[in-house]
Amino acid sequence: EDDGRVLLGNAIGSRDEKAIKLTELKDEITDNSQEYPFTALQCIGTLVSLILFVVDVVTDILLAMEYRDHDRVLEFALTSSVIIASFLVTGILSTIWYIQDVAGPKSRVKKILFLIAAFPFSIIIRNLVFIKHGWLSRKSRSEEKSKHYKQMMKEGRDVSLLMMFDSFVESAPQLIIQMYIAMHHPSQESLHLEILRSFTIATSLAGLSWSVTSYYRNLRISSATSGLKANSICGAVGYFLWRVFEIGPRITAIVMLLSVDSHGLYIIFGSLVHWFIMLTMAFLRHVKVYDEPIQNIMFIVFISFVQIISYMNLSHGKSRRFAIIYYTLFYVENVLMVLLFVLWTDIDKSSWIFIVTVCVASSGTLFCTLFMVMYYKLCHPKVSHKSTDVDVELKVKS
Repeated sequence: EDDGRVLLGNAIGSRDEKAIKLTELKDEITDNSQEYPFTALQCIGTLVSLILFVVDVVTDILLAMEYRDHDRVLEFALTSSVIIASFLVTGILSTIWYIQDVAGPKSRVKKILFLIAAFPFSIIIRNLVFIKHGWLSRKSRSEEKSKHYKQMMKEGRDVSLLMMFDSFVESAPQLIIQMYIAMHHPSQESLHLEILRSFTIATSLAGLSWSVTSYYRNLRISSATSGLKANSICGAVGYFLWRVFEIGPRITAIVMLLSVDSHGLYIIFGSLVHWFIMLTMAFLRHVKVYDEPIQNIMFIVFISFVQIISYMNLSHGKSRRFAIIYYTLFYVENVLMVLLFVLWTDIDKSSWIFIVTVCVASSGTLFCTLFMVMYYKLCHPKVSHKSTDVDVELKVKS
């Protein structure tokens, strides 16, 4: 259990030395002993993830400029503020992690100066560094393979966590803002603006879902030593579709409730209640990712906020009971939001906006459940018999 918690903490992004040393207990890593070697497919996946991130940011910036050109000051301010917030959060986190990892005062000064210059591009840099170490872990001399493989694994953990932070600071608020504007100002829009905003909504949803999928895959890879094999390509695709039909309808339902409550009181109250329930359950389950109490509390507070929109499993082992409680609350909230929208909205109920939003928010439950069941039945990693036998043998010997 202690090793499981350390692995979980390492995968989530703990800078804990115990977590890092756990992988160093293994024998020297050779070409044949790399459990998850860097492959061409992995390189393509990283490049696709990077391209998706860049397209998402660029479309958001272009949309903000379009609002500015149309003298829509409020829309411009809201759209641009979340972009700036995401750059600040990811840049600060990435800089802190680099400072913690770099040894030596001279090297540290050089790194800090470089990071200040490249502050807005921290996610891009870390993805490229991941590809670099992955390539070198395959092509370097034997004595260098181990070093580059370990660095590749660490960079993969860090960049997946960094992209998840970016998604929930930038993509999730951006989805809510742009969908709300699209719902309430259709007659004031030019065709160019509508197309650009629709593309922004699609890339934000894809980026948000993919960041959760990437984070989950890295969590599984880091937990591989405990007998769990990380999910395959089929599993990653299934998990991604599950998250798309979980997050998309959830955001749509939030926007629907926000459209009938212009002051946002229902959303604020409901979000606080949901966040407090998740926070309480995390403490009752004794979730411990960081050794430092303050860091651990800050992480739990953030993850409880994330769970307003999407399910996050923090336990090492079976979590069926918690998942049932979470999704029961999740879908009851979705149904209530849709019902309040249908009863109170002043939008024409025969308009395409009303029909599409109700269908998306309602069908999400069906498709999310379908892909979730398919994922757990067909693609979810299982503990191998071999690893189970080894565990039993170790227990007998001890």
